Amino acid sequence: AYCVLEGVLVSFFFYQTARDLVPAYLQSVFNSVARMRQSRRERRKRQGKAAGNPHGLDGSDLNASARSLQPRDADDFQTEEDIDNNKRWKLWGEHIDDFSRVVIPVIYVIVLSVLFALQSLD
Repeated sequence: AYCVLEGVLVSFFFYQTARDLVPAYLQSVFNSVARMRQSRRERRKRQGKAAGNPHGLDGSDLNASARSLQPRDADDFQTEEDIDNNKRWKLWGEHIDDFSRVVIPVIYVIVLSVLFALQSLD
């Protein structure tokens, strides 16, 4: 089960281009709330003047999250920031892979040793 999880994590990090691991839907909600707060502040400053876009929804976050869900190749990046973020997440994936390469065989040998020892006691 761990090997499957490890494979999924490494594959996920290989294609990851975001700055953080916050899901796109939560990031969209957080950005919407922040825009609404900023919009309210602007409305107070303008003292009742009608704002052209009261909620500040320009669709950029929705476009970014939709772009991240589209099928793509491992090196299909839109911006320099995507490249830098992807390099960082690939490094995380490599660390998980290196850790698993050492730890899993050791744990496997230990578990087999314990099982053989228990069987030989019977």
